[in-house]
Amino acid sequence: MFIFVLIKHKKIYFYISVQVTEVHTKHHFNLHPYNSGNCKLYLKIGDNSISAAIFGNNGKLHEVCETIFASNPKNNDSQINELNFFLKDFDILKHSYSHVSVQILNRKFTLAPVAFAEKNIAELLTFNLGENHGSSIQKNLINSSICFAYACPQELISLTEKIFNTAVIKHTGASTIDLFLKLAPFKNQDLFLNIHGNLIELVIKKNNELLFYNIFKWDNNEDIVYFLLFTMEQFGLDPAKASVTIAANMPVTHELFVFIKKYVRNIQFFISRSIDIKTDDLPNHIYFNIINEHLCE
Repeated sequence: MFIFVLIKHKKIYFYISVQVTEVHTKHHFNLHPYNSGNCKLYLKIGDNSISAAIFGNNGKLHEVCETIFASNPKNNDSQINELNFFLKDFDILKHSYSHVSVQILNRKFTLAPVAFAEKNIAELLTFNLGENHGSSIQKNLINSSICFAYACPQELISLTEKIFNTAVIKHTGASTIDLFLKLAPFKNQDLFLNIHGNLIELVIKKNNELLFYNIFKWDNNEDIVYFLLFTMEQFGLDPAKASVTIAANMPVTHELFVFIKKYVRNIQFFISRSIDIKTDDLPNHIYFNIINEHLCE
């Protein structure tokens, strides 16, 4: 048990965690020393992991950190406990932030036309997912015509807003789509494969218009290749000709990519300019969303 104390704007908040999910792995990278002044925080909260990137107001990436938790069954309290633990463990709140972006990564989402979403998105999401007891329905606009709606535990939203009262909260999927449609390195790419701990995102565009987005759960390399090839087939993308970009928290030499290259000829890894220090442990294509989100703000 630990007691997590936050003092903010002369108010004191106590968060008492009874049990923290077992930590599987931790990663921590210090890239540039901190300067005086406020920072910018980019936080991603998934079912089994939490990661953060901290930038200076000068655009320098100072720090990247991640905790991967054991993948045992969890409830809403588990995510609250994990977030509290993560913030305390890496001393995230020692800095002052001029901007905070929080991403939620889960499979509880749907996309719908904006005109339909204004009145019916909650009902549509509930219909797609089943009951959403204790969930908050959140919406992010992809563009003027597409709404990205998702469900998230209300307690997690409330805690996040209490700690970071000016935070911009969005689904990782909304971030991924935005980056895929707007960033120059994706200009001539047909498909983007974004690999997370136990989930993958697949995005397809044509003439810079979104054609497809979905999240799949994977357990082994064969799962990823199956979802990739099946999706390409559904949208008429030839594995010998289509241009595919990949981002993942894995080295480019990982056996998964050797496997993918047996079936897909034209693949490349996303190169983030935010990582300007060469290190084998932090290649340019990892932590895609939190490291590149600032480019579309």
